[in-house]
Amino acid sequence: MTNYSLRARMMILILAPTVLIGLLLSIFFVVHRYNDLQRQLEDAGASIIEPLAVSSEYGDEPAKP
Repeated sequence: MTNYSLRARMMILILAPTVLIGLLLSIFFVVHRYNDLQRQLEDAGASIIEPLAVSSEYGDEPAKP
């Protein structure tokens, strides 16, 4: 087993959890933002498609309520 100095062991002990937490938080926020953008894109598509579907239901005739 390699004998690391006390300073090296303390740096590893301090930095490893910090880097791990930072990495996990970064992954969480990227995934959360991606899902939020996906939902926003679907909502924008639905707001375009729904009126288009209603207006194209009867061709040239206006839709009757």
